[in-house]
This record gives sequence, structure tokens and C-alpha cells, in this order.
Amino acid sequence: MTPDRVGVVVVTWNAADLVRPCLTSVPADIDVVVVDNASTDDTIRVATEARPDVQVIARDSNDGFAVAANVGVRELATKDAVLLLNPDCRLAAGAIGQLVDALARHPRAGLVSARVRGPGGEPERHAGGRDPSLVSVAIHYLGLTRFLGRWSLYRPVSGDRDERRDWVAGTAVLARRAAVDDVGLLDESYFLYAEDHDWCRRMRERGWEVWVTPAAEAEHLRAASVSAAGPAVRRHRITSLDAYYARGHGPLATAVFRIVRVVGYGARAVAFTVAGRAMGRSGLRSRGATYVEDTRIAAALLRSHA
Repeated sequence: MTPDRVGVVVVTWNAADLVRPCLTSVPADIDVVVVDNASTDDTIRVATEARPDVQVIARDSNDGFAVAANVGVRELATKDAVLLLNPDCRLAAGAIGQLVDALARHPRAGLVSARVRGPGGEPERHAGGRDPSLVSVAIHYLGLTRFLGRWSLYRPVSGDRDERRDWVAGTAVLARRAAVDDVGLLDESYFLYAEDHDWCRRMRERGWEVWVTPAAEAEHLRAASVSAAGPAVRRHRITSLDAYYARGHGPLATAVFRIVRVVGYGARAVAFTVAGRAMGRSGLRSRGATYVEDTRIAAALLRSHA
């Protein structure tokens, strides 16, 4: 496989302020499909100006990430691999070539993610890790990742060698066409979030592997995109993971899962609020307020299924 056998899918929704650097970071000889989820801003105009050769598929409604991503993956059916790339993500030079090389190094790799970094250069914590289980979820939500990071729900790449993961996020991930044909497309019942957990689990169940290659890097402006999308994003993050876990576990395990999340969010809400007030730092107080809302959402899920 060579980079020219790769296509790129970018799903957009009101991403006019973000999409230009994303598209210009993709090499000119790589085909790009932008699937727009009924944006009400200038996303499509900005995308076509930034990349005149881009193929834009403008949808009449926003049915979620998975639906739109699948439209793009189908459109690039002749490609040997498809890169899913967030519109708030910018590829480093040579990243696609490095991802292709990683597929060659790992013949059973169905998915290979770039090393995703935040705008400050730090590895993004939420780009991959262990499949959601009571252990991995408890380690994360109870603040034990520093001590038990190997088994945590979220685990960033720690070195310069390729590393296997149970799951990787769809931020900048290259999917082998043979694996997609074998496993199927993203589960469209997830509007936003958890479709990556589901896809990776199905890959592993069919004998495919999930990898991260640090040689390929991507910068992710996650905070900017989440802020632009509003509080609905936070709700989807919590409820989608709940739905994913519940589908694979019985009522008792699911109830324990929900209790762990309520306790974890609640503890973080108290810790950040108290620290913010004691230190006079508004940023900490703001994070505390966010965790208060997360606790409310998680508690509502627990009560609704009690």
C-alpha cells in the first residue's frame, strides 16, 4: 500500500473556524471527502476555498458522526485505507505515510491511530486505552490512572514505539479497507462518542488489531471544538458510553458501572471546587462546575434504570 491508495474523510458541523488548517495539512495528492452535517455557518465555503479539489457531501440533517463518517468511507470504496480525521485536527508532515508504514508493519492491524497531541504538545489522554470494564472505568473515574495507568480506560502513548490498544479514538485513525469490509462500518446507533469503542471491539473480535504509531502525529484542538458544540457534547459523551457498556453487560454490572461514574464525577466535582475556592483559581472552579453537571447526568442515568 502507498499513500496515494489512501483517502481522507472529514466530518464537519459548524467547523468554519477549524477546518482550514485541517484540510491544508493533508498532502495535495491525497483524495479528501468532507461530509457536512447540515452546518449553518460557512464550513462548506471555507473547506472549498482551503482545498479546491475537495469533494463535499452536504447532508440535509445532522444524524451524528457515525452516519456521516460511513457516507465518506463508502464514497472512498476504491481506496485500500481510509483516514478518519477530525476537522479540529491537523496532521504533522509525513503522518499519512507513517500510518501506511504502520499498517505494513502490522499485517493484522485493522486500525492505526496517529499519536494525538493537544495544542500545547502534550499527548492527549483520551485518544485510546482499555476497553470499558468495571476495572478500567473505576481506575479512571476514581483518579487511579497515575498508579494503574496500564489498565485504565484512557492511556496515552508513553514512548516512541508502536503500541497496541483495545480502542483508539476516531480523531486521526487509518482504517484498513479489508478490515472494514470484514467487520462493517461504524455503528450508526451512536450519535456521538462510543462508536470508536464499538468499532475497535468488533475489530478485535474478528482477529484484527488496534495500534497507535507515535511516528505519525496530529495536533488536536479538542477544547475549541467541544466549546463550539456546547453542552450537548458532554451529555453524548456520558450517555453513549453508558449505552455501550449496557449492551455488553447484565443489569447488575451496569448498575455498578453507573454508581462508579456517579462517585467518580462527584469526587472530582468536590475536589476541583474546593481547590478552586481555596486557591482563588477560577479555572479550577470552572472544572468543578463541569463535573457537577457530569454528576447530574450520570445520576439521572442511574435513577432512570433503577
